[in-house]
Order: sequence, then C-alpha cells, then structure tokens
Amino acid sequence: MPVYRVRITVLAVPLFFAFALAVLPAQAQTSGAKPTPAMLAAQIKDLADRIAKLEGNITASDLVGTYHVFQIDTALSGGGAPPHPPATIATFAAEFSITFNWDGAASASAINCSGNVLTQSAWSMTHLDCGLPPITGTWSYADGVAHISIEQFEADFSVALGGRLLTTAIGPFHASDPSSDNVLVIASRLH
Repeated sequence: MPVYRVRITVLAVPLFFAFALAVLPAQAQTSGAKPTPAMLAAQIKDLADRIAKLEGNITASDLVGTYHVFQIDTALSGGGAPPHPPATIATFAAEFSITFNWDGAASASAINCSGNVLTQSAWSMTHLDCGLPPITGTWSYADGVAHISIEQFEADFSVALGGRLLTTAIGPFHASDPSSDNVLVIASRLH
C-alpha cells in the first residue's frame, strides 16, 4: 500500500498545477464586466485607427512632439576660392533633440556632438567641436514626407511608424565652396 500512496502523491501535484494553470486564464477572461457590443465596436475602431497610422494614414498633428535625433556627417571641402585654403575631410556624430510645434515652428538642442578634421597639405588631424546652441526653424508635412528647415540645414525626411520614426540621407554638393556633406539622420519620437 505505501507504494500506491507515493504514486498518487507524485501524480497529484502535477495534476493540481495543470488544473490551476488551465483555470486561471479562463477566470481572468471572465472576471469584470461583460463587454457590450458598443464597447467591442469602439475597441475595434481604436485598433483599426492605430493600424491605419502605422500604415501611413497620418496628418501633421501626428508629428507634433519631441524627437531624439542621431546624425552622422562626413563633410568634404575642396579648398575654395583664392587664397585656396587647404582641402579638409571632417567626420562627426551628433545627438540632439528636436521639437515640432503645432504652428509649424521647430527647435533643436544639441546633447552631444564631436568629430575630427583631416587637413590636406599639413596632413594634421584635429578635434572638431560641433556643439550648437539651441536653434529654431520650421517644419511641415505632406504625403509621407516631413520637410525640416533649421538654420542652414534643410532636408526632407521619410516618415514611418505613424510619425514615430523620421529618416533621411543626403549628400548635397555646393559648387561655390566647393564642398559637400554626406549626412545620415535618424529621429525617433519621445513624446
């Protein structure tokens, strides 16, 4: 007989836990008020609206808020007009925040920015301090593109994830300098 008691005890513990685990989710689903058809319809509409935003059905008001921005830049300078300063290659990475206001105004504040400059002829490498004071500008949105113009920076950004992610990569050439910047910018919305 003692052998049977041990077997029953060994089997009873796993069966108890299996039963308890099966009953708890069922209890959690049935506890509280029973949803009405109107409540379910509202929840389905809310879910459909959020999915539509993720698929790009947004307006400018969906972009209002503050974004955390990462920027990588490689700047090339060809020497310019007489007296022909030496050509340079500069690289830097910046981290800053940008805020889009309801009225189309934008402001940016640098959090961290540093880089280096290689100067031709002297072939020296120097540190680049690229910190900026807070700057202002404008922004707008149309057809999946956010246009941002702040001080000398102007670019179109692809908008994704319902306005929570902005990206751009540009490489303009400035013939008058001559110079060029190759810039990659990724902005994620904080709030």
